Amino acid sequence: VQHLVDLSSAPTIKVSITGAAAITSFGPGKHLFRLLTFADGGALLTHNATSLKLPGLANIKTQAGDRCFVTTDASGNATVFAYSRADGSALSYAGRSPSFRNRIRNGDFSVNQRAVSGTVTLAAFARGHDGWQAGSGGCTYTFATSAGRTTITITAGSLYQTIEGALYLPEGGTYTLSWGGTAQGRIYQGSAGAYAGSPVTASGLTAGTNTVVEFSTGTVSLAQLEPGNAPTPFEYRDDELRRCQRYFERVRTIFGGTAANGGAGIYITGFYKVTKAYTPTITNISVAASANLTSTNILGVDKDTFQPYGVSGGTGGYAFDASFYASAEL
Repeated sequence: VQHLVDLSSAPTIKVSITGAAAITSFGPGKHLFRLLTFADGGALLTHNATSLKLPGLANIKTQAGDRCFVTTDASGNATVFAYSRADGSALSYAGRSPSFRNRIRNGDFSVNQRAVSGTVTLAAFARGHDGWQAGSGGCTYTFATSAGRTTITITAGSLYQTIEGALYLPEGGTYTLSWGGTAQGRIYQGSAGAYAGSPVTASGLTAGTNTVVEFSTGTVSLAQLEPGNAPTPFEYRDDELRRCQRYFERVRTIFGGTAANGGAGIYITGFYKVTKAYTPTITNISVAASANLTSTNILGVDKDTFQPYGVSGGTGGYAFDASFYASAEL
């Protein structure tokens, strides 16, 4: 490949491009239509608003086996369209990338609904920051935030996340895990493989199957799992808390009234902020106030609601103020 690839010199519609140099022009040919295949990958298609228009109006780094169509107009100006990655992953543009790339929730460790602090010591499979839990050997870690970026320092054990395959891995195939820091990571479905430094690529992942990303000792920040065999810049999102609340949420319930007599059953329906991935387990973590109520419990639970219940202790006013964890974690 040279900086100028003259498509007018190609006698057929299908053209194979070899080499890895930057491509800034497809030559002076007019009214051309070509199907290109990049045999080697590594070439940089360089966007030009007039002479070489690319999808996303940005440069594209080619990968081996990528394909696209090219047309030229009456002045020989080229337009690239229907660009297709060989591995089926979404096209990423230099400087910006498509959304729904990062399949990890809370990859920036910004959500901490359990309010863990200091040195976090977790027993096997116990949970810390939202979405993350200790491996089979437990986990000890600390964390610090600087300039809006939280870094986890794992000093013992491992920290992992199970990613909901039905929602976050609909494509299957090849995925790449990347992160900042010194920890080693791995991706697996079923049996765990070896750890390696960032980035780590796994091929042949089954579509719709829950998938684990796990980190060993060292530092971790901005963890990202995305389709394809190459990492892209970390995807920041403004709905990270709601993504986490699909699996875990702290709920506060307050109700009160007047009981006509003792022994009356009293309940209300509580609603979660976010519909849960599965029917959650409800755990009462604190009771701030409970007056004239006995035998408080939970009646019914589904993915959208739960029903705190109590029995009036006697005639007169009653009140209840409590906080619960609703957990539908994988």
